[in-house]
Amino acid sequence: MDLPGNIINALWLIHSFENTKDHSQRTEEFKSAIEILTDYALNNPDSKHVIYVKIIKLTYTRKLLEELPELMMLDIYDWSMYVFLLLLTVNFEVKQIIGNNSQLRDNYKRFIGIWNYELINLLKTGSIS
Repeated sequence: MDLPGNIINALWLIHSFENTKDHSQRTEEFKSAIEILTDYALNNPDSKHVIYVKIIKLTYTRKLLEELPELMMLDIYDWSMYVFLLLLTVNFEVKQIIGNNSQLRDNYKRFIGIWNYELINLLKTGSIS
């Protein structure tokens, strides 16, 4: 398939995301890849690659949701980076996927809830108790 350079760059970032252990780097690469793909689809709505872009976004969002049980021991900082991805970067894809899959919905709910109380307390008081 003859892919545009920005889609190739996004695929490279996703590949790096999958092979990196550093959570800060992983989340930044995932976010950047999704943003590149989203921008491509928005700026090229008639492109033959738009469906491929949507499939990539759904596929790797699903993989991230499947991975959440392995990430249950994250500290609040690393956890928050993944939460921001799920709630802001791929929220549309998450809703599509968890709407049809109870196991991934449970993964998502458990993961979001890990540091929920502490985050709310931090936002209210400025410190974690």
